[in-house]
Amino acid sequence: MKKKHLIQIIKTLCLALFIRGLFCLSPAWGEVRYFEFALRGYSDSENFIAATSNPATIAQVEAQLQAPEDQRRMHINGNIAAGNGGVNHCWGWHHVTNQWALAEMSMELCDGRPSHVEDDLDYWLNTVGGFCPWSSYALREVGKDSVAEGDVNNDNAVNLDDALVSLQIASGLDGPPCLSMFADVNGDDSIGIEEAIYILQVFVRILESSEP
Repeated sequence: MKKKHLIQIIKTLCLALFIRGLFCLSPAWGEVRYFEFALRGYSDSENFIAATSNPATIAQVEAQLQAPEDQRRMHINGNIAAGNGGVNHCWGWHHVTNQWALAEMSMELCDGRPSHVEDDLDYWLNTVGGFCPWSSYALREVGKDSVAEGDVNNDNAVNLDDALVSLQIASGLDGPPCLSMFADVNGDDSIGIEEAIYILQVFVRILESSEP
């Protein structure tokens, strides 16, 4: 297929997706904020991310972040659910948004490491139901600038694979394990048609710029 024909096909697809998107209302962007947690004495491979829009929880985390790392004594405690929640790196679980807070003390049952949860998801999700790693502490706030716009599958590249994943999600199918909501391009806190259009437009620009 000639390059010009491919470009025209992609442009037509973008237009069709845009028109469809006009009739698919997305939820408004909320005041959800994202915080990365680390575990004392362990590598950053144990880091995880949790989301919240609860003002009280946000105030707790902000107060911890103002202190030096070695003085951040409060750990996360809250309910967890299956999947990475679109933000929790490539873990197969995540803290449920607005169902966690910081604590000074928690019961031992929910203490552990993120990798422990990952290794026995059924037990942690269906028996324990929560996660409260005592050695965890708020490391930093993270946001959309931590992932390139359009990098939906979180592989450090924006290409047609991301467009396909976006269309897959827009169709109601499950996304990849490492789905990143930070790749959202239009600020609606979701992945779908708009991201597919953006990625296809990027691809068209690349093709056009490579023409002789």
